[in-house]
Amino acid sequence: MRNAPRFRVKPTVRAAVARMNVSQNHLASRCGVTSGFMSQLLSGQRNAGPTVRARLLEHLGLSFDDLFEEVR
Repeated sequence: MRNAPRFRVKPTVRAAVARMNVSQNHLASRCGVTSGFMSQLLSGQRNAGPTVRARLLEHLGLSFDDLFEEVR
């Protein structure tokens, strides 16, 4: 059985979030995660699961390819 692909937030997303004038805490709240977890996502320390990926896509209005890169 093949493992499901894992995705992390691209390093450029942190700057994009700042340009959108969205705080990390506000984004975390909107995505249903803690601000600490959001910090780890935006720094590339944690991978985004399907639910969080969908919420980030919804709230940031960016394309999947702009937000995420596959972890190999």
